[in-house]
Amino acid sequence: MSANLLTKMSYKKLTFLNFNLYLSYNYTTVANLRKLKIYTKYQIRTYGLITIPEIRFKGKWLEKLGFKEGKIINIEQKKNKLIITLDNKK
Repeated sequence: MSANLLTKMSYKKLTFLNFNLYLSYNYTTVANLRKLKIYTKYQIRTYGLITIPEIRFKGKWLEKLGFKEGKIINIEQKKNKLIITLDNKK
């Protein structure tokens, strides 16, 4: 089976009058799911060494999505979420 056809389905269990109901509420295509590690980066400051989190994105999959070398991206910050989009302005 192709990786593009595989999907991951999450269920929410509800109990109503002693009946268990399972509602599907989140479909995620496994082929579109990426797990990346958050690395530690060390930076020297005048008052000492500090650590900051760093996320590294790399791979041909970025190019397939339109994120080509030299392009500018916008990163929107939300709680527990980063939304990365290409900047269409020249």
